[in-house]
Amino acid sequence: MQEAAKRAGLGQCLLGLYSSASKRVSGDPALMSDAHSIYIPRFHLAAALFARRVLGDIAAAKALLLEVVHSAQSHYVLVELAAYDLADMLLESFRLSADPHAKMAALQETRALNERLAETRGADVFRPAEAPTAVVLALMLRVMGPATERADVLRRAFAACVDLLTDDVGYNDMMALRHLARVLACVEGLEREAQISVTAQLYVLDRGVRERELAEQRLRWSEEGLGDIGDGAVLASAPVERVPPGIVVDDMAEGLLGDARVWCDGCEKAIGDWANGPVYLCVYCVNCDLCEECFSKKLAREKGDMAPDWRIICPEGHRHVKAPVEGWKGVADGKLRIGEYETPFRDWLKDLQGKWDSYWDRHWATGME
Repeated sequence: MQEAAKRAGLGQCLLGLYSSASKRVSGDPALMSDAHSIYIPRFHLAAALFARRVLGDIAAAKALLLEVVHSAQSHYVLVELAAYDLADMLLESFRLSADPHAKMAALQETRALNERLAETRGADVFRPAEAPTAVVLALMLRVMGPATERADVLRRAFAACVDLLTDDVGYNDMMALRHLARVLACVEGLEREAQISVTAQLYVLDRGVRERELAEQRLRWSEEGLGDIGDGAVLASAPVERVPPGIVVDDMAEGLLGDARVWCDGCEKAIGDWANGPVYLCVYCVNCDLCEECFSKKLAREKGDMAPDWRIICPEGHRHVKAPVEGWKGVADGKLRIGEYETPFRDWLKDLQGKWDSYWDRHWATGME
């Protein structure tokens, strides 16, 4: 519907439709109990995304998102979605502005988003270092400073990722690896490590933790009468077996989670293994992946080799981390296999901590990147 409205030149009509839908819900007694927590914020989110990505109406998009973020009735999940969309907008306006006062205003608004999320979720639940807005703040602070605050933001985010990747919970690893990749991309010299982090998001890093969590999930589903949890997860829980010599297989498939997916924000292609092609994780956008085809089209459009798309998913000038890293051969029993190199994931993470600390030692010693 959004694409049709854009191509027909009826963008403002669609925004009006979203507004009318919100008013219709708010005036219906049968829906009013859920109107503020479910329907109206969803209409606002859809309208804001359309206004920003399709119409380029930043003011309208920002007004809609702020209404969701600051509504006392909005569910915290919707507040979070709106806050992260708003963070994307603030970073883009920060990047494009030549006015230092406008940049500082964007920085302050981003800080306020974290405060609002802490207020909505509770300070004991919301951890700014684990939020994707940490990278947004770090990118802004690189320009506006102070340098010590930027370093603190990045170091706390890095430490949070390490904590999540070394606990006894496996379900948080995928988001931690994505967050870690964006954090690593904020400093020079760790680009390859960022690629490894993005690549590993589809894999079982600790077989024991994975099997325990799947067993617990099966038990819950059984108690609730929901049956099994799906062939993909069941297959992922099976022991990884080495393939006999002489048999050609896709090395990158070894150790896959089986039920993990990365979704392209351009074409909605689902990627559950690297045989489907690479993925480009945006460093600047809070949560944006592009498949090879969509990334190539993005570059072609920016060079003028293709006509502009009907919407802008990932703005021009953004940096990306590509996965899989060159030489990737999957994960065998918790060991990362890259070319002839094989090491347990936790050893790689420990080595990464050493490289991270060395970077900051050099940074403060020289005062230069």
